[in-house]
Amino acid sequence: MTDLDGKPLSKYHIVTVYFEPIMESGERIAFVIAAYSVPLGAFALHDGIRDEVLQCCFGEQADHVRGILEMLKSSLHDFFQQHGSLYGWRSPLGGVLMGEISTTYSETLTGALNHAVLRTASFSSLIEETE
Repeated sequence: MTDLDGKPLSKYHIVTVYFEPIMESGERIAFVIAAYSVPLGAFALHDGIRDEVLQCCFGEQADHVRGILEMLKSSLHDFFQQHGSLYGWRSPLGGVLMGEISTTYSETLTGALNHAVLRTASFSSLIEETE
């Protein structure tokens, strides 16, 4: 697949992991964004919520919630390293749900992460491409 300029696009899987601060409330916050490509062996994670929003939403508990976010990122990373995808990942914590794994096409892994941010994580920020 190519873009409009004829540049090749790679296939990536993207998924959002949601945190439900009040369990069974139905309120979910995009917590972690993941993007990966099995053929390329590429994997990246991005926070689904900016630090200033985390502080605003959780106040004195923000550092604790940040610890939960980092633990989830570690769990996702370890699972990907062992299995080569995120299919079958289960959160080590209650109140954390993985969204549907979907497909996107992009020139870069960062571009794929940005697609996921735009789709699901309004409290996050886009990532600048680096060369």
